[in-house]
Amino acid sequence: MAIEWTDDLSVGHSVVDDQHKALIGQLNDLIIVVTQALSEPSVGMTRVVAQGALFFASFKEHSESEESFMRQLWYQRVDAHARHHQLFIDTLRTLLVEDPNLDAIEINLPFIESAVIDHLERDDRDFGEHLKRHGMFGKS
Repeated sequence: MAIEWTDDLSVGHSVVDDQHKALIGQLNDLIIVVTQALSEPSVGMTRVVAQGALFFASFKEHSESEESFMRQLWYQRVDAHARHHQLFIDTLRTLLVEDPNLDAIEINLPFIESAVIDHLERDDRDFGEHLKRHGMFGKS
């Protein structure tokens, strides 16, 4: 099932929100490719592996960028936020990069989807509140 961007997922900062939208788009592309590979064996693992690697690399890059931004803005929960990112990065690395397996990816897609949404709704929303408190809401 595809994830749909809604304003509820916004932190209110255009740069961060644009990165989140791009990640959701890449995750949706991964869901599509996995679904196709399961129903059409000719799609094969090559596309799944490529899309999985792209999502992994993008999430890792976004995490580094977001954490750097948080540090610049003295966000008090940046270390906990970074630990959440690292746990998810480690999981994605194992699942999508080091040992990609179609069945394992299919089984774990709901976990990946819910982890992304939960992170956006809980952890990143808290960062959005920090931005509001410091008058940076909506800035780019």
